[in-house]
Amino acid sequence: MNKGINKTFNEIIKSGIKPLSANEFKILSKRATVIDCRKPQEFALSHIQNSLFIGIDGGFAPWAASVMKKLDGEVLLLVEEGREHEAVTRLARVGIDNTIGFLNGGITAWENAGYKTEMVHSIDAMQFESEINKESNIIDVRNNGEYANGHLMNSVFRPLDQIHQNISEYQSETNYYIHCQGGYRSMIAVLF
Repeated sequence: MNKGINKTFNEIIKSGIKPLSANEFKILSKRATVIDCRKPQEFALSHIQNSLFIGIDGGFAPWAASVMKKLDGEVLLLVEEGREHEAVTRLARVGIDNTIGFLNGGITAWENAGYKTEMVHSIDAMQFESEINKESNIIDVRNNGEYANGHLMNSVFRPLDQIHQNISEYQSETNYYIHCQGGYRSMIAVLF
């Protein structure tokens, strides 16, 4: 590492594990990417507008590196208490080394400050089966091997790691069913 150009690992960690109030976090979120590291179900119930779900208990760092547009842009974290250091470390190992803090008190602090949250309408397989029809917009974000082993009829195959290549195809006013094996990757794809 060239210390004249790059931050040291300790500097990266120190910056990333800085606790921020909801007010500070909101101000900084206007210029930074917010990564929500919680569980998919928690993200679905309540998350900060325009935040990117990448759960720390899944393929966290590789997915972050794969889907983030600007690896050198500033990052804010919404992460389970006590896992801040882990999140910053794992991101830094894949080149995302500009984490500038985390939301102290989590989503509860955000809501208690009166800030708006959003939710994702997540359904199980049985409800999905009862809702879909041949006009439904189904996007399959699994990998090539999974798709080749079987897929839903009328689904459009768009692997998550290639999501940016196809983003212009989607219209914000259209409802989509985003499908993967267990819900983790589809929750990542929701923002796109």
